[in-house]
Amino acid sequence: MKKLLATLALSTLVIPFAHAEGDGNIQAGGYAGASYTFLEGDVFDENFDLDSMVLNGGYRFNEYFSAEGRIGFGVSDDDLEGLLDIEVDSILGVYGKFGIPTGTSFYPYAILGYSRVEIELSSSLIGGSESDSDNDLSYGIGADFSISDNFSLNAEYMVWYDDDDIELSGLSIGAIYKF
Repeated sequence: MKKLLATLALSTLVIPFAHAEGDGNIQAGGYAGASYTFLEGDVFDENFDLDSMVLNGGYRFNEYFSAEGRIGFGVSDDDLEGLLDIEVDSILGVYGKFGIPTGTSFYPYAILGYSRVEIELSSSLIGGSESDSDNDLSYGIGADFSISDNFSLNAEYMVWYDDDDIELSGLSIGAIYKF
């Protein structure tokens, strides 16, 4: 159900702006934003769904490249088989964004970087919890949709972590303010 809602929300963002006319002028400068992320994961061959808030800030050097930092935290948890609760404690990362100017308000991009993800597992059966953090290569695709010179909406799919027995990826929907 979360995937369906996320897809519908993404569709409502993409359709109005996909063919919108813009001057195509992409300015260098700083930006900051926030997004809500619908995370999906797999641990020990069990699937889970989590949500998180991610704050980002970066600098666009030219119309093709930006450098960005992100920090996120979990806003929901999930249980595996009713025995184990899983929750994202934090996500930290640095990334490069490589975009393609289209001459419209639609700006598609690919993102590549490095993330540190901390996940907490807890169980009422054993009466405790354990946190684990690790680093991994992160990558994804997305698009910005300019509403004005300083404000954009954003949709992105990113693989945050895929190593050992844990995989974490998801769709984000957010807003960006350019200054």
